[in-house]
Amino acid sequence: FLAGAQGRMFALGIEDEALELSITRALIRQELEQRGETLSDEAAEAEFQRQYQQFLAQMGHASDQEFQEAYAAGEVPEYVTGGLTYEEFMAYARQSVRESYEIQALQAVVGGAIEPTDEELRAFFEERETEYAQAERVNASHILVDSEELAQEILEELQVGGDFAALATEHSACPSSAQGGELGWFERGQMVEAFEAAAFATPVGEISGVVPTQYGFHIIKVVDYEPAQTPTYKDVADQILTDFTEELRMERFGTWYDNARASAEIEVVDPLLQAYRTYETDLQQGLLAFLRLRNESLVDEPYLEFILGSLYEEMMQQAMAEIARLTGEGEEPLDAEVQAQVEALELEVDTLRQHAVDAYEAAIETLGSSPE
Repeated sequence: FLAGAQGRMFALGIEDEALELSITRALIRQELEQRGETLSDEAAEAEFQRQYQQFLAQMGHASDQEFQEAYAAGEVPEYVTGGLTYEEFMAYARQSVRESYEIQALQAVVGGAIEPTDEELRAFFEERETEYAQAERVNASHILVDSEELAQEILEELQVGGDFAALATEHSACPSSAQGGELGWFERGQMVEAFEAAAFATPVGEISGVVPTQYGFHIIKVVDYEPAQTPTYKDVADQILTDFTEELRMERFGTWYDNARASAEIEVVDPLLQAYRTYETDLQQGLLAFLRLRNESLVDEPYLEFILGSLYEEMMQQAMAEIARLTGEGEEPLDAEVQAQVEALELEVDTLRQHAVDAYEAAIETLGSSPE
């Protein structure tokens, strides 16, 4: 996605998202400072360590040292590490925990005291009653291998007392192997048909036979089962209170953020990124902003001509779409006013097309003739 000229526009989009995140973080931290609620390094580290110990347990590691060794040996799944080094992973994790903690702290502050009446809670429940109905579900673990022969061998070992979690960790090709094959709770419609049928047909505490699917050969252990349930208000009163409080707190936080964002003084010092942000809200103004960057030599950007070409092309496509809308099926003759609009748009399309071609040719002179 990031390769070549097309990738440059994609990268600018990522940079813009990163900038928005930075703005959000800055607003949150400033508000916490103004309210005297700044999160101390000690509190942030304590929260990180709490979550990190839970993470180690989920990954099946007894200590940080054991996790580091597994990391160095490449034994931690890629979906967990994100391709980061151990040091980068830990720094990112600490940052993520701190930022989440700060958001929660500010949500609690701006949310204020929330003391709903019984009538409000009952009305909340009645509006969302179907959301609290629980579908039939099963809690299961599985082992996934790529050959029926191996699956049969593992099944035979389980039938004579083999440890399911240990065998899943050793043999399973699914990411859940790190958790001993645990999949947790799932409802009907969330798994492939053959797997689902076997899981819901297997009694609690028992193990299925070998179940073939397009992913390989599964052995399923059913840990628990719950039938469909439609709870009353009394059954879920505690959850209703929690959900009501959380929704109102989020609503108040959203109002705070909208006001803070609207009143904030934000200066984007990167001219290329500022031009992109202008383009995001107004294509024509964005084109003018990128043209200014080129005409005044404000940035050293090898893909600038390509970006200009792509914006001209986007404007051309919009004009063509408007022509198609005005002419419809083309069966009825156009009145004079609409015909004049179409002719003007056709002239605009020709002009924009030529501008796009000129920009792309200039890009080729700068970049060379490789496809990227």
